[in-house]
Amino acid sequence: MSSVFPLSDLGFDVVELVLGQVSLHSDLVSFAACSRACHELVVPRHSEYRILRLRELRPQVWAHLARRPDLARYIREVCWESWSPKPEGPERYPSTLLDSTKVPNDPETVLADICKALKSMEHLQSFTWSKAEPSIYRILQGSPSLFRLCIHDVRRDHGLGPPDAEDANYPLWHISNLKELSLSQRWWPQRLHEWFLRCPDLQVLQIRLPPDPLLAECSFPHLRRLDLLAPAAVETSVIEFLQRHPTIEDLQWFPHTESLQLGHGSLPRLKRLTTTTEFACTVLSDPTVPHRAIECVGQLSLDERTWRALAAINTTRLKELQIWRHDNLETIHRLAELVPQLRRLEIPRFGLATRSDADKNHTVDDYIEAVSRFPCLEFLDSSLWLALGGNSEKINALASRCPNLQRLGQSKSDAYVEIVLIRKGGEVVWEEE
Repeated sequence: MSSVFPLSDLGFDVVELVLGQVSLHSDLVSFAACSRACHELVVPRHSEYRILRLRELRPQVWAHLARRPDLARYIREVCWESWSPKPEGPERYPSTLLDSTKVPNDPETVLADICKALKSMEHLQSFTWSKAEPSIYRILQGSPSLFRLCIHDVRRDHGLGPPDAEDANYPLWHISNLKELSLSQRWWPQRLHEWFLRCPDLQVLQIRLPPDPLLAECSFPHLRRLDLLAPAAVETSVIEFLQRHPTIEDLQWFPHTESLQLGHGSLPRLKRLTTTTEFACTVLSDPTVPHRAIECVGQLSLDERTWRALAAINTTRLKELQIWRHDNLETIHRLAELVPQLRRLEIPRFGLATRSDADKNHTVDDYIEAVSRFPCLEFLDSSLWLALGGNSEKINALASRCPNLQRLGQSKSDAYVEIVLIRKGGEVVWEEE
């Protein structure tokens, strides 16, 4: 049997064609780890050309991709999320083959490079952008592989959209057959409903609704996730929309009206719910859908209504909780008795004394002990890191008593950071992301 790596017998173009069909970066990494020959085939021509995630526009990256269509063609995901306090992940862009030569950074040249690079991305699946750009939409309009589109037009406000957005030929309205759509702009063209009709297989919808009942005439038979911002005037139409879509598994919506209720039997497949305490309690307490297999609930206040609602569901499936308000440390102890298997807990003021706890002088050790009652916990978003104050002894105690804890979230000034705990021997080091 020949000891030569089999792919080495194939021509370069054939090998590139084969590796070009591998979409997931994780699969490429696994393949590259098999041998030195595999590593040379994958790195950097493929490993650095699947995901492009930017917080700054980086003209040099776009100029490189515009000059190298042979590499740009492999990119599956493009994401420029300059607006997000909680980005999807760290920046990822090509660096090994990047030319260090200075490039023009005027808006016209940068946009031309972006458009040229996008034309080469024949396998593009996901596109996220921070502002409306008709020339970019025109290219995406012809992308057969695109299924996820996120547009966050941070420049527009008070209902003022692009002047040509009402035109039937505006290219955005001709991007069709999407499965995931996210729109965070504050302008609502009349043709939005027509666009929805071109995406009948939509599974994920995130949208800020206009003050008219846009969803009243919409139907998405495969919808699984819905994330809404809606004015109070259209909340009744939202309720009707939810009742018509039993396929929804993930709902995020914070209604203004406390008395809103779904009809009995609504959302039978619901697994994730992020909403007000009032609405969450009405959904979870539905007697016609007992013991819901809910996996995530937020944003709750831990009061008696909430305890009754949690008692009505199958808490053994509950893995994530977002708590907006809790009375005292004993409340957290009670929560641990009910759902000890939590893997993710978001409770912003945990680690700081509440009003009812102010005279009890709880120590950092008390908060660590409370967290240790969740033995499966992997992520904690709270004020505990602030209370720890960088004390190595206390950080080691936390890591020791919570062996599965990997990350702590913390709001810091105007930014959000995550602290990663890295266990090395008997010590713990940490770093911010």
